[in-house]
This record gives sequence, C-alpha cells and structure tokens, in this order.
Amino acid sequence: MPTQGKKNSIPEQKRSILDYFSQSSANNTADENIQNEKTKRQKNHIKPAVSSELDLENSTSSLVFGTDMDSFGSGFTKEHPDTENENMPDEDIDMVKKNITVMSEASNVMNKNSAIVCSSSNPNTGSALLNTCKHRQQYSPVISKIVADYLDTNPSELTIIDTTELSSEMPQQEERYEFLVDVRDKNKIRKGEDGYDPTTLHIPKKYYDKFTPFEKQFWDIKSKYFDTVIFFKKGKFYELYEDDAIVASKLFDLKIVERVNMKMAGVPESSYEGWAAKFVAHGYKIGRVDQVENSIGKKIREQNGKKDKIIARELKEIITTGTAYSPECIDGCFPFFLGVLIQHNRCNSTQCAGQIHFSILLYDAGANKISIGTFCDSYDCSQLRTVFVQNDVRELITNEKVQLGKDMRMCIPDKTPVVSDRKYDFSIEEEYQCFSYLYNYMKSLCREQALESAVVSNIKEGSDFMTLDGSTLVNLDILTNNFDSTEDHSLFKSINYCSTPFGQRLLRKWIVTPLKNLEMINERRRIAQIFSKINSSEIVQSLKEIGDIERYYGRLGGCSPTFKNLKSFVESLKKANSALKILKAIFSDQCESQSNINAKHLGCVQHVLDQFEKVYLLSDSDILPGNDNDELFVLNRQQVEIQDKLQKFLKSLKKSTGFNDLCYKSIGKEIFQIETGYNNQMPSGFYLVSSTKTQRRYYSDELKAITNEFEECEEKIFQSKGSILRRAVDFLKSFSFDIHYSTNYLACIDCLISFSTFNDQVAVAVPEFGPKLELVDFTNPIFADYIKNTFTPKHNITLVTGPNMGGKSTFLRSICLNIILAQMGMGVLCKSMKLPVFDRIFTRIGASDSLARGESTFMVEMNEASKILNQSTRESFVIMDELGRGTSTRDGEAIARAVLDYLKTVGCMCLFSTHYHKLVENYEDVDKSYVGCKLDQRDITFLYKMQEGVCGDSHGLYIARMAGIPDEIVERAFGIRKALSSNQK
Repeated sequence: MPTQGKKNSIPEQKRSILDYFSQSSANNTADENIQNEKTKRQKNHIKPAVSSELDLENSTSSLVFGTDMDSFGSGFTKEHPDTENENMPDEDIDMVKKNITVMSEASNVMNKNSAIVCSSSNPNTGSALLNTCKHRQQYSPVISKIVADYLDTNPSELTIIDTTELSSEMPQQEERYEFLVDVRDKNKIRKGEDGYDPTTLHIPKKYYDKFTPFEKQFWDIKSKYFDTVIFFKKGKFYELYEDDAIVASKLFDLKIVERVNMKMAGVPESSYEGWAAKFVAHGYKIGRVDQVENSIGKKIREQNGKKDKIIARELKEIITTGTAYSPECIDGCFPFFLGVLIQHNRCNSTQCAGQIHFSILLYDAGANKISIGTFCDSYDCSQLRTVFVQNDVRELITNEKVQLGKDMRMCIPDKTPVVSDRKYDFSIEEEYQCFSYLYNYMKSLCREQALESAVVSNIKEGSDFMTLDGSTLVNLDILTNNFDSTEDHSLFKSINYCSTPFGQRLLRKWIVTPLKNLEMINERRRIAQIFSKINSSEIVQSLKEIGDIERYYGRLGGCSPTFKNLKSFVESLKKANSALKILKAIFSDQCESQSNINAKHLGCVQHVLDQFEKVYLLSDSDILPGNDNDELFVLNRQQVEIQDKLQKFLKSLKKSTGFNDLCYKSIGKEIFQIETGYNNQMPSGFYLVSSTKTQRRYYSDELKAITNEFEECEEKIFQSKGSILRRAVDFLKSFSFDIHYSTNYLACIDCLISFSTFNDQVAVAVPEFGPKLELVDFTNPIFADYIKNTFTPKHNITLVTGPNMGGKSTFLRSICLNIILAQMGMGVLCKSMKLPVFDRIFTRIGASDSLARGESTFMVEMNEASKILNQSTRESFVIMDELGRGTSTRDGEAIARAVLDYLKTVGCMCLFSTHYHKLVENYEDVDKSYVGCKLDQRDITFLYKMQEGVCGDSHGLYIARMAGIPDEIVERAFGIRKALSSNQK
C-alpha cells in the first residue's frame, strides 16, 4: 500500500495514459479509499470480499482501478485473455501509439500503488467492477498491457477496489468552452432572451476551427439538437459529453472523466435501451448517434479515395416521452401517445351544434398505430376531456397560430408537455393538418419512415357504441380508481382475464365504448358461451405464448430494427399461427364456420410465414437468404473459400517447417497470426507480431494479404446483412393488412375468452334486453361482497334518500356498472337483469372544486348538470348525486327541482339522490327509495339495503360523532337542531 501523502512522479508529457483513473481518488490516500469502499459495501449490504492477489504475467504486482462502478453497467462479451480490446475506437489508436514508449515507466509507477483484487459473491458488484476494468482497458494502453490476460473472468467472481493515488501534478481540467457558459442559439440569441431557440447552439468559428475531427463530428450534431441528450457510439460504448455527461452524473451518479478534451460519461452498448429509458422517464429527449462503418469499412472507404480520418457516424433517431417505443420505456401493456391537437374555426358537419371544433390525432409509437378524429364540442370541451381520460397522452403538438381556449387547455393533463408547431408548420386544414404536423415532428426526430407502415383508424367509434364521457369514466372508476389513480379497484381490473397484452388493450377500448347495437352484443355473448362450453386451457396457453406481437411488429416499423426484433416477431407470428390453428379446430367442432367472429382469414398468418420462409431463413443468431443468387449468399461462399485458403497455407507451412504445433491465433484486430513455440525459428519472410513467455506469433506478407482479404469480405458481409435485414423487414411490412387483421382477431378472441372466464367465475346472470330496467339481487362488480339490492322502478325518475355514508352513491354506481357490463356483452352480477339499450350514461357524483380552472364546487356541479341537460335523450341513463350541495339550501333545492322537472320532459331514466327531503315529499309521479339504518341513543348502524319510501333525516350528527367530533359539541348540535325544528313548526 502506498504511504499516505506519497505522490506519483510522472513526467508531464507522459501522463496522458492515466487519464482514465478516477478523479474521486485524486485527493484520497489508499487507506481512505479502502475505508470508503468498505462504507459503500456496508451501505449496499454487500458482504466483505476475501482478498486474493492475482499473479500478473509480466508484472509482480496487481493493478487497481477506481470509479463509481455502476457508471458503466453490464453486458460485455467475453474477450480472449491474450486479447487487447478489439473495439478500441480508431481515433484512440494514435493516442495508444504515442504513449507506448512510456508504458514501462508508467507501469512501475502504478506498481507502487498496490492493489487488492477480491472475489465476491455479489454478482452485481463484480460485474460492475469488471465492466469498468474493461472500459479502461479499451482506452489505456498500460491497462491493456497489464490486465488483458485477466478479463476473461466471470463477473460474479471478480471485484476490483481502487487504491490508486493520483499525482497532484496531473493535468487539471481545461476551462469550460465559452460557448457553453454564454449559451446562444444558432441565431446568436442568448438563453433567456426573447426568441431563444433551445434546440440549437451557436459555436463561434474560433472554437470550431480548433476542434479535432472527432470534436467536429460530435458538435456538428449536438449544435443542431442542443436540447437533446446525445448518446454517441464509440466501439462497444455509448458516450455522453459535456452538459449531457453532467446531467447523467447528477441524475444517475454516472462517473465523469476527461475524454477528447471534453467531460465524458459512458454506458455499454448492451445497456443503452435501459439507460435511454431512464432519461426519458425524467422527461429528456434522447438522441442515438451510431457508427455507420467499422474500422474495416473505414479502410475500404480509404482505399476508395475517401480520406476522412474518423469512423463515419450519423444521428439515427431521437426518442421523446411521447414517442418512446422500446420495451424498457413502456411501463405495462397499455399504450401512451403523442397527440396532435388542432382547433378549427369552422365545421363541415351539417348537423353541428357545437361551439368548438377540433381535430386530434393520437400516435402510439409502441404499436405504430395512428387514431384520428374531428369533434364538434361544447365550450366546456367535454369530448376533448373524454379523449384525454381514455388515452394516456404523454406529449402534445398543437397549433401555435390558434390560441387554445382556457377550457381546452384545462383538458390537457398537467404532465403532458405541449410542443409548438413553430418548427413543423404545414399549411393544410383539419385532419390532414394533424398528419402533416405528425410527419414533420417525426421527421425532426429522424423517424418519419416509421409512419410509412403505421395503421390508421378513427377515434370516433360511430353509431354502434354507447358514449361514456370523461366525467363518467372517472366517477365510475372504469379504468382507474379515484383514490390513487391506479387500476386497483377499477372495473377494468375486475373483469380483466385476458392472456395477451394486445387483448388487454382491446378490452380497455371495449370497456370505454360499450355497444348499443343489440346484434353485436348478442354476437359477443354467443362466442363467449362457446368458450364456456369447452375446456379452453389449450387456447389460453397458446395465447399466452404469443407475447406482445403488436409491439414486436411496431418495432419493425421503427428506424433501426435489429435482428433480435425480427426474430422476436417471427417467433411470435409462429405462436399466433399455432393459436389460430387451435381456434380453427374449436370452431369447426362447434359448427361455427359461418360466424362473423370466426373470420375467413384464419389461414392468413400461415400464408405470411410460408412466403417469408421461401425467401429468408432465420437461425438463432443470423438471417440467411433463401436465394442462391443473393449477394449475401455469394459473400458467404467467398468467405468459406478464403477460410479454405488459410487452412491450406497453414498446412503447407507445417509441412515446410516441421513444426506441428503451428496454429492460428487472433488477438484483437490482428487476426490469424501464426503461433508457435517460443524457441522455434520461423522461415525468412515472417516477422514477429506479439509474444508471451511461452509463445511467439508471426505474420508474413502472403498471410497478411489473405487476412486483409478475409477482413474485407467480412465487412461486406456485415454491410450485406444490414441490407438483407431491411429487405426482410420490408417484406413483412408488405403483409401489413394480414398481420394486423390476424392480431386484432386474436385480441377479440382473447377478450371473449376473458368474458367467458368472468361469466363462469364471477357473473351470476345473463341480462335480457327489453323496454324496462329491472335488477334483482344485484351487487357491485368491483366490490362483489357489497350487500345485494333490488331495483325495479315503475317510473323513469327515482328519488333516493338516506343517511350520509349509507351507501346511496355505491347503489347508483352499481347499477351503472352492471349496465356497462350488459352492453359490453358480458354477464352481470345480478340474480336477474332486464334493461333497454342505453345510448349514454351520465353521472354527476361527488363534490370538489377545480382550482386549476378557477371553479368552485358549485360551478363544477353546474357544468356537469349543464352537460346532462343539453345532451341527454330518452335513451340515456342518468345518475345525479346530491345536486345543489355547493350553494345555499334554498338555491340548491330550487335548482334540484327545476332539473328534475326538465329531466321528466326528456324522458330519460334517472336516479336522483338528495338530502332535500321536502323536495322528495312533495314530488309525484316518481319512485322513492331510501337506504335503511338503525339508531340508538349514540350510534348509527348502516344496513346498506334499499327500501321503498323516504328517509326523513340524513342523521348527519351521528356521522359527526363517528368522525371524532367531541361529544359536547355533538350534544350541543342536537340541542340547536331541536330548537330550529321547533321554530319552523
């Protein structure tokens, strides 16, 4: 261990080889570093490691590396023990050669800083430390020399602790670029000034001219996407520079080091998706810059006369909160959207009665789907609000030229960032304008080609579907509950027995748009009954094995689909085909050949697979052409011929030298070296390339020419594989209709099997449709243990009274939820149920203000009541809970009576709960019900049972006592109430 305070003494001009050591260790002694590591381990509950020194091949001491070990993640492939990292970026090779002369001296200095190399049972710790070791090997020739032989170690068996003490004479961090201190956009407008464009950066020419080719390559991209975190590909790493590295350090504690004159943090290529998802989750845009050639491709390019000094790179895509599509970015199976909202000043509908007109487009990047619709809305924007309740819009593009009204802006969720169309403007009207905005925005993200294969549908479902507006969806806990906004205790969670993610997405769509077409309702019920009659375990298991085929296919439509994406989709398609074969047999046995749901195209997936496999073959790790004349097929044959040439060369050399131990050894980029014993003398024409204590490795001009031929062929294969992948993806995209049709068909089947499971396990009865509404012994679908009640009204209007907390609101909600289940085509939680087909359910439940809109509790009530009065019809079902509570008793009762009078003229079915007992007593031609309770001198017992008649008291003082109001106050309240009652008499 180095003594405290002792400094390394490395000449200034020879110190760059240590630039990748931890900055955090610069001012600590070895003992302090070890103590810090112990503290970190205790904090993270990591068991102390057992020390064991490694016997380095060419050194008597071990080497220590220091960093925040989680900075670079995991996922490296094993490398040969004798191999220097083959993925060292070409722009670093000059640095390696420049420093090779000082390796010996630096190694001696490093040997003075002794190391502890520990075995650990914690795989995460070992993996992270090993990855850091590999990262440093990649960039430092000294580290490559000393550690190369020990990197082929299982990550769970290796932990490396930093005890390195850096010299205080190490070069200090250069001053920050002035253009990053005084930030200006491309028009030289300062940050914070009017007109500032945060997406661009102005770099003065005096700085730009001094940049290295690599720096120019980076800043050419970053200056155009300054508000985007750029992941810059180098070898097997993605690196972040300057402000991006600082963000990474602050958010995720990634280690910052100095790199090509810039602050740098890096993550392995294999963990890019996970890190990108973390940044997106924090609201950042992510740009991915990839290498479009490797070192061999660069050599080929240079041979063709193009002399760029660095590997070519380009921006492949930008990911935003609303356009993320990778599994790591998508939480759960439900979609989220990029929205495009355009407000209109006119309407093309001849029956328009709206005051506001808008078009909205929703883009689901995960499944590559587009939905669009145009609405005639009221001033309170109830239809727009419904769209946002039904759909999770994460990002919104809106027309900067049209000032959205206050009500329209209030519909937009608080956490939805609004992107102006300022840069993406395209002068086309209505829905086409939405498409234009979407296209131009995606083009700015380098992802417009994804839209070529997107599936387009209409948001508006048409005349066959019941309307549930945003207030109703929220009030009835359809998708989420009102307590913590999760799926727990929601209607969706209660009925969801789907086996596939795409089935769950369709069920979510069905639940917010129940049917009002009786023929379609009966068709769903009939198919669900088929699955109730049979053992459906085989088809259920088959559906579970498919995976999320919609999103697999959506990823193929993205910017850079990989072989893994293609393989996942094809495997999923095969599983889907198996499920379709099972369904075909089921429907054949059930004589369902003419069923609408039993589609004509059960064999279309088999057709897609047959056509694909005629042209392309997929192995576990590669895609091969099925055509002998394909470019890749020819190149693979050439590579085999070159390999034969190499074997003949080796065989001939063994014969001429008599050395039977000759073999090929590939180390890093120096492939096919001839390896032989240390003391064997090779013929003239062979020159030494590398050696160990026991072996020497050689090249000759002839062998080098063959290896160059092999490398060039390998690069051409690499390029051809990229093109064959694109051709294979395009081939599948040509079957888009068949694939989407089959996926939707399987989603329907999954939902109907879910219906049958719910009907068999939870539901009690199959509802009957007729002119009257009757529910006998019904309960709540969300809370099945709710006390059963019966509702058989004789009039359209039913007035409901009862004590606070007696269960009135739950009674009203339970009826609505059973109606929704019935019109979805499901069983209901009733002994028996009859109902007409309703066109819409309206709800006015709860009491709360809206601070965001500047609305009082009473104003919120009146807005909801206004919507009911203006939009309800004879076929509507309305529940109104305690209307008028937000104002004085006199005003509230007057409004309640007037609303009731109007609803009687409309003729809709309505349940109206109230505490205005005089209103109930004096009203005729209505049904009257109340929730029963039992009273003693101090307590109230709720029966939660509905009875005919009127409850003359709300028993609010008993509730006050239950809430913990002091007894003396409650007793005084009873006295005051008695006095008031006497005065009224």
